[in-house]
Amino acid sequence: MTKVAIIVQRCHETIVGGSEALAWQYASLLKDEYEVDVLTTTAVDAAYWTNVLPEGTEEREGVNVRRFHVDLGYSPYRTEIFTRMLQDFDRFGCGRHSAPDGAAKHIPWSIPLQEELVRRIGPYSDSLIKFVRDHWTDYRSIIVVTYLYPTAYFSQLEIPAGRALFAPTLHNEQPAYLSVYKHAAHRAHSLIWLTDAERRLGVNLRSRALSS
Repeated sequence: MTKVAIIVQRCHETIVGGSEALAWQYASLLKDEYEVDVLTTTAVDAAYWTNVLPEGTEEREGVNVRRFHVDLGYSPYRTEIFTRMLQDFDRFGCGRHSAPDGAAKHIPWSIPLQEELVRRIGPYSDSLIKFVRDHWTDYRSIIVVTYLYPTAYFSQLEIPAGRALFAPTLHNEQPAYLSVYKHAAHRAHSLIWLTDAERRLGVNLRSRALSS
C-alpha cells in the first residue's frame, strides 16, 4: 500500500479540536486507501510542550502515529522573544489594529532571528526534522498541518519544493506576517484552505512573499 505522511505538532485522543483534530480527520479519511503515518511529538499540552508520551510508533485505529522527542518546549526565553516580536510590530506601526489589509505589516528581523523565534514557539524536535529529511522519499504525499509551529516550518524546508501539501490553518495574527512563514508556504505544491477568509488572507500573504 502506498504511504502518506501527515505532520502535526500533537496527536492524541485526548486532544479535541483545532489543527490536531484536522490532521486526524485527514488520517482517518486516507487510511483505507493508503498506509498513513502521523509524524508528531511526544507532547500533549500546548503551553509547555512537555515530553509526556513515549517515543516510537503506536498504531491507532489503523494509523501509525510516530512520536518524536521534544528538544525545545517552554522556557522564559520563549516569552521574551515572542514579546519582542509583538513590540516590534507595534514599534514599526504594524500592530493588530493598524494596516488591516496587511500592507504595512513587516518588521526588519533577519531570517536567523525569525527562525529562532519559530524554534522557541515549540515544539521543536530535531529527531522529527531528521526523520523527514531522511524519509520524505518513502511517501507518495506529505501533508503539513498548521503554519505556526516548528514541526511544520522546519519540515517544509526538508521537503523539496513542490512536493508537500500544506494546510496552514492561518489566522490574521502578527506571526503570520513574518517572511519566513510566507516563503515556506511558497514551497508547497498546494495549499488547503478551510474558509474563504483564510484563503483570501493566505493569497495576500503569499503574493507579498513573491514580490518581496
